[in-house]
Amino acid sequence: MKSLRLIVFFVSAAALIAPVMALQAVSGSGNLQVGCTGFIDLGSTFTADRDNTGMGTEAYRFVATDGAGNQIHFFANAVPVGFSGSVGSSSWSGAPQYNPITLRFISDAGNGFQEQLVAQWTGECPGLPTFFGGPGLPENKNLVLFLSDVPILSDANGSPTGLVMKACQTAFVIGERNGFARLFMMGGWVPVSSYVDVPEDYGQKSSPVVPQCVGK
Repeated sequence: MKSLRLIVFFVSAAALIAPVMALQAVSGSGNLQVGCTGFIDLGSTFTADRDNTGMGTEAYRFVATDGAGNQIHFFANAVPVGFSGSVGSSSWSGAPQYNPITLRFISDAGNGFQEQLVAQWTGECPGLPTFFGGPGLPENKNLVLFLSDVPILSDANGSPTGLVMKACQTAFVIGERNGFARLFMMGGWVPVSSYVDVPEDYGQKSSPVVPQCVGK
């Protein structure tokens, strides 16, 4: 499948993100506008060039998922090799619950061909939470800011692990022992004297960055 330089505009996201193109040649031009409720074709085209069915046709699909992996759109089709057409517009079949939202254009595997990712787009919808797949934060968490580079230790007053918390980085600590605190998620320990407490909205408008860390 030859995708035609699809230029993606996210209605609901501030960033413009280029698609991931297939390894085969890419030519042409087009616009695909992706938003929270679906996507709009503003002139994109594609050309089928792989007989992945053994019947002179190329099978492909469009799949959209939200940040939690919930499928919110699926469309599959097959067209004769050599066929050129537009992507088309569509609404999501289900409402996204989490950011980010990802739309994939995939040419199927078959007849000696491997599955091919023709293009991929990712956007966000204002007001939706970003999916976090890791462990939940414990109640005793405390957000701290490091003002200088600090080696991470293997235990309270232990030996250096080779990892370092960089100046102006933030991290959650979840417990103290003998003047040292344990880092949440990444593990390891740092001296309590090596950081300062900051509010959990640090870096946002209501809690600006400390002067020495602006721009870092």
